[in-house]
Amino acid sequence: MPNLKFLKNEDQFVSTFKLIMQAYEQISVMKMQKIRNTILDSRDFLDRLAEVYRRVKYAQKQTVEELRQKRDKKELKKYAVFEKNPKPLYVLISANTKLFGDIIPEIFELFQTELRKQDSDILIIGRVGKRMYEESNLAKKPYLYFEISDFDLKMEDVIPILYHLVKYDKVRVFYSRFENIITQKAHVSNLASDEFINTEEQNKEAIKFLFEPTLDRVLGFFEAQVFNALFSQTVHELYLARLASRLKAMERGLGQIEIMEKRLYLEKRKAKRSLENKKQTEKFAGIALWGK
Repeated sequence: MPNLKFLKNEDQFVSTFKLIMQAYEQISVMKMQKIRNTILDSRDFLDRLAEVYRRVKYAQKQTVEELRQKRDKKELKKYAVFEKNPKPLYVLISANTKLFGDIIPEIFELFQTELRKQDSDILIIGRVGKRMYEESNLAKKPYLYFEISDFDLKMEDVIPILYHLVKYDKVRVFYSRFENIITQKAHVSNLASDEFINTEEQNKEAIKFLFEPTLDRVLGFFEAQVFNALFSQTVHELYLARLASRLKAMERGLGQIEIMEKRLYLEKRKAKRSLENKKQTEKFAGIALWGK
């Protein structure tokens, strides 16, 4: 049985660790309250904006094909700047630390599952994702790597990433999406693809649109501004999901600490009794010795 001094030190360590976890939990709650409504309110708008973006890109491809058939080189020059790498780019957004529960491993599991299905270029954000990729049994391929803050998204950090993303015709982003305080799911978003999600959307693609002033000007706006907004929303979605995942992890951790506190309390009582019994035994032994 551990001695009483050891148990007291252990109890002090557990109490300190509990205070640290409670502080992390409170910080996560405050940050969630600050950003939750903003992110969820903009989600529906940006999801619909992404659909418009897909339709603009689809219209651009149709226009380019028609111009090629007409051999209109002058007009084709307007769209040359929008020609991109046809190879898909898979983007893994992870984190720089591990204190986010199970959500980062779940994102990576989805990432590597999809990576085995299709040859693609790779871009990884976050030290945890980088380490998981390098330690995985995937066939190692070159990849681009970037770091951004786990909680404070700055435009100067995003611009170098966007510089690479806009070079690709298809960008699939792997991240976590906030459902509620209990549920956060690994999610994949077709950020720059003109692929339609379902048959209903495919039936709509035949609709003709009028672009003012011109399609290439509208597409230029989407490439410069809207793409940035969509990617920033994706990163903020991940921030919110990670905070919720951290709260769950802290709750589980605090539950384990309470179990440890109860165990230490019982062990300290046993140790105290054992010490008292030992003192009583020594006392009686001394009395018996003096009695002789």
